[in-house]
Amino acid sequence: MISIELPLGPSLALVPIADERIMKSPTPSVELNQFGRISVAIPASSLLDRAMLKDDPDAIAFMESSHNYSFHLLNLACTFVDSTKDRFDEAWVRVSLETPTGTETAIAWSMRPLRETDLVENSYTFKLEPSLKFMTGEESGLALEVGRKDAHEAAFVTGYNLMQNTPYWHFRRTSMRTIDGSYGLALVVRSHRRARVQGTLSVKAQVRKTVAWFIRESRELADPPRPLTFALS
Repeated sequence: MISIELPLGPSLALVPIADERIMKSPTPSVELNQFGRISVAIPASSLLDRAMLKDDPDAIAFMESSHNYSFHLLNLACTFVDSTKDRFDEAWVRVSLETPTGTETAIAWSMRPLRETDLVENSYTFKLEPSLKFMTGEESGLALEVGRKDAHEAAFVTGYNLMQNTPYWHFRRTSMRTIDGSYGLALVVRSHRRARVQGTLSVKAQVRKTVAWFIRESRELADPPRPLTFALS
């Protein structure tokens, strides 16, 4: 399988982008849920051609040899507004691709990002101090302190269902990053040249509600944005 590298600049990598970037999409309609904490822009699609892949001759050759297929670039954008009382713990951005009955299924040929991780460091310290006093009434100065440090990669976002018609991204809050701000996601969709492809974009999230300073509970955010439908142009 030859991968078609998504022809995107750094602005569409998984980094927060300004809200006006979303509003400049070809169809600048934004759907908000009743709390205004999640917004989704209508996806923008464009047919991949030689000009868009000019820096990748192998991808151009592969695409042009695939006479029965078309490849579309699908740009997605969503915004999460975090809260100190109801932190976003997890979020899912899902795309469902549909084609007419009897037509070969459209699939996610490439996804960006497939995985973004944070390096999380943990440190543990255990200190043992003597509690006994000697006959002089002075405490012993002897003490034992043991420490350990380790690090691991925590997934902030992971892409799933590559080469299928139901790709999605799963966001997870880490100790290094919160789910907050605007994010750009992208797909390359492969479909039969004669197929009319329609899709649905949906988002849902789970928040952690602080009941008291020592009690936290997770629950799904009510009334997420209603799914958006689109067609590949």
